[in-house]
Amino acid sequence: ILEIVDDGEVVAEGDQLVKLDDATILDNMNAQQIMVGQAESAKISAEAKMKVAQINVQEYLKLFERDLQDQESNIVIAEENLRSSQNSLQYSERMFQRGYISQLELESSQFAVRRSDLELTSAKTAKEVMAMYTKQKNLTDFESQVAIAESGLKAELAAYELELTKLKRLEDQLDNCLIIAPNAGMVVYANKQGRRGGQGTQIEEGATIRQLQDILWLPDLENMQVKVKVHETKVEELRPGMRCSIRIQGRRLRGQVERISNQSESGSPFLGDIKEYATIVKIDGSPENLKPGMTAVVEILIDSVPDVIKIPLTSVVEETGKYHCYVRTADGHEKREVEIGASDDTFIVVTGGVQEGEPVIFNPHEVGLVANGAGMVG
Repeated sequence: ILEIVDDGEVVAEGDQLVKLDDATILDNMNAQQIMVGQAESAKISAEAKMKVAQINVQEYLKLFERDLQDQESNIVIAEENLRSSQNSLQYSERMFQRGYISQLELESSQFAVRRSDLELTSAKTAKEVMAMYTKQKNLTDFESQVAIAESGLKAELAAYELELTKLKRLEDQLDNCLIIAPNAGMVVYANKQGRRGGQGTQIEEGATIRQLQDILWLPDLENMQVKVKVHETKVEELRPGMRCSIRIQGRRLRGQVERISNQSESGSPFLGDIKEYATIVKIDGSPENLKPGMTAVVEILIDSVPDVIKIPLTSVVEETGKYHCYVRTADGHEKREVEIGASDDTFIVVTGGVQEGEPVIFNPHEVGLVANGAGMVG
């Protein structure tokens, strides 16, 4: 951290909050730009090889057409030579029968026919080999060169994109070295204590931070909320939108439940295995002089039951699935089966079994059936 605003300072949207050391990132960016240039050069070379390989295929097909025409011309010439030598042989045979030419001259004409016939056969074979084998062999070779060039181009393109991604990541990191306030609020350093109260994370100029570490928080003072932990036995009764009473340093505020965590939070080691669930309560309006981190006491209104009889929660005893309380009478303590309803941390609603004004034993468990105090049904 090279620069950071003071803890507790109120900032406006767009204000600079933190400036991080970017020297290493700049060095890495310079090196990465070289890597991008090299990857781009390799990509261009691979694109050129690809084009040359494709041109070679087209060139060979054109040259093959030319060579095939040459072979057809050779066949035509060979056929014409054969026809001419055959005519010459017929003429020589007639002349030999009349005695005008010798046996040697006749054999020479016969040899010329056989030679022309071999030349025609050779020309036809050459054309057949060229059409059936030479073309397939050479075309397969050129097409394989295209496939190799295409594969190489894909690899170079992937390498180029990878290097660009690395450069973009470094550019983003460089931009993130300057942290700007996304909204107005009060700066709160993300200092954390170590285990057992030891030295923990300290945010200050010159401090080294790790990736994804919180540096500071910027709570919006116009939209304050309270994080309250709710006991596991009560959390199922909560619903978003429930109204709340909030007490902060003697001030009474109002709010409502925004959300309830699905996972319990680790509590104090003194609570043992008791689970508590974080519940966020949104404070109504924009009360002045509220600061992040203040202690708040929250009462969440689960239900409202008007005009009912209630007795202290400690007065109710459960036995074999039924609920009882003890009422003080002139003859002693009378055990009453009661029907119960909703409750809070202090009182429970009784819908039957006792009447308004009857004295009930405050805590029957404490001294058997002898009460050390009495509550009044009300």
